[in-house]
Amino acid sequence: MNTTEQLPIDDEPLTPYQLPWSEIDPGRHPFDPSTAAAAVRGLEPARRVPGPVPDDFDGRNRWRTEEAWPWADDMSDALVAAYGPWARGWRFSVDDGEFSTGPVTSWCCTYHSIASPEVTLVRVSLALVEWRSWLEHIRRTFDARPPFSIRDSETARFQLWQLMTLGRRIDPAGRPDNDRPWCGRARDVLRWFMSGTDVPAEVQEDLLYDVVGDEPDEDW
Repeated sequence: MNTTEQLPIDDEPLTPYQLPWSEIDPGRHPFDPSTAAAAVRGLEPARRVPGPVPDDFDGRNRWRTEEAWPWADDMSDALVAAYGPWARGWRFSVDDGEFSTGPVTSWCCTYHSIASPEVTLVRVSLALVEWRSWLEHIRRTFDARPPFSIRDSETARFQLWQLMTLGRRIDPAGRPDNDRPWCGRARDVLRWFMSGTDVPAEVQEDLLYDVVGDEPDEDW
């Protein structure tokens, strides 16, 4: 097994970017977006959406750490149990969400996305569908590429350069949103692309450095 396929051992829940492509490849996990809203409403966390955000500062902090975040984590676990590991990415929103910057616009963070139970659950289902759509776009792009091998290093680098924009958010028209930070996501997507190939992990990192540069100081 390629070393990029090994799951990290961590006390925190796995992010989708920590998972190998084989775990989140949409081709391995059936999903019908038309059933997402009803499915989300049927999950156990849907019966206990947190109440509104308190007005006072201390109350907001307690609400976030004691109610909102645990509830969102429970919803993530329920979605993963229903659909597979890929579903954990529904909370990876653009800009300053609670996780690394991702492609999702339907969910921002617990502060801004938790409202009434009905509105909150609609946002969860829309975010899930949006994340899945991005993964399917990546899968189609991967499938359209010629075989990737380090035996032709210049061609390998060229292919990675061509795939760089996959780290950006893709809007409904299929265009990358160039105004979002994306460097960290580009590295993750390129790792997905190289996973399962004949390229050793250390060589993958050298290629990523050549194409993207250093790892970001912060988790983009």
